Amino acid sequence: MYEYVWGGLRIAADRLYVGVASYCDVGPPGGPLPEGRLLAVPLADPSNFTVWDPVPGPANMGGMWGWGGVSVDPSTGNVFTALGNSTVWSDECGCYVDDAGYGDHVVNLLPDLSEVLDADDPGIPSTGDSDFGAAPLLFHPSACPALAAANNKDGALYVWDRNHLADGPLLRLPLGDGIAPFVGAPAWSESKQMIYVGQSVVRSSDGARLGNGVTAWHVDPGCGFRPIWQAVVGDESQATPLVAGNVVFATGGKPGGFFALDAATGKQLWTFPTDGRTVAAIISAGGQVFGADTAGVLYGFSAPPGMPPPCGPSCFRS
Repeated sequence: MYEYVWGGLRIAADRLYVGVASYCDVGPPGGPLPEGRLLAVPLADPSNFTVWDPVPGPANMGGMWGWGGVSVDPSTGNVFTALGNSTVWSDECGCYVDDAGYGDHVVNLLPDLSEVLDADDPGIPSTGDSDFGAAPLLFHPSACPALAAANNKDGALYVWDRNHLADGPLLRLPLGDGIAPFVGAPAWSESKQMIYVGQSVVRSSDGARLGNGVTAWHVDPGCGFRPIWQAVVGDESQATPLVAGNVVFATGGKPGGFFALDAATGKQLWTFPTDGRTVAAIISAGGQVFGADTAGVLYGFSAPPGMPPPCGPSCFRS
């Protein structure tokens, strides 16, 4: 099987959205390449689903493999997604290109997927592997228009006015270094007007690489992004941070472990080691947070009764 549903399933209004991608950029030996596509399935009539093909024609990739699936604008119901590579032959360069159709684009679609309302390729190279590997974060700082943000494998966070994608990104922040694919989505705190980006490269004052971790940025008047803090929490592939009240939860990636950081300062409140790598996002439910490692262990954490976060090093128990 070479076609995969990497991303989470998304239910919005009366539809289920399913993004299809491939196992990396390969197909069966001697067979056709996988076909990336997005499905909108009406919950009341699943057989009446619609399909959007981001790269017209069969067997030419263009998948949506961000772990978060697609994002839905709560005010309009429009669907935002970010695309991986196409594989289409170009006579112009005598090569296969990654940006045919909507390859390597961020796209805004009608809820039924019948029309692309807006899209942008922010200048990603047409060959290589610099695709988008995450569902766009939709957020609206008080100092800005409504925004969309997505990480790209080129190591940069891109930010757009989400109602004017085709105008190009408002901001490009180079935060990754290409050692591991920069594919996790950022997280947003409405109360703090701050965005948190996992798997950012953290460096010392003299420029030495300390590892990967979380960087925090405040959105200032004029829609400027100001760095506030950075915190090392491991290395290589790390998932989207989780913001829960005054705490940012993060994963350690290759060394494993879970971390709780003060959302305002980045101070480490708590850490919990694991045997396996922690590359999947932490989630919250029912006042608890849950995470998993590659050793096959699922962890659940909660604050002691009567002690809301943030709190001290013994804040959570497993």
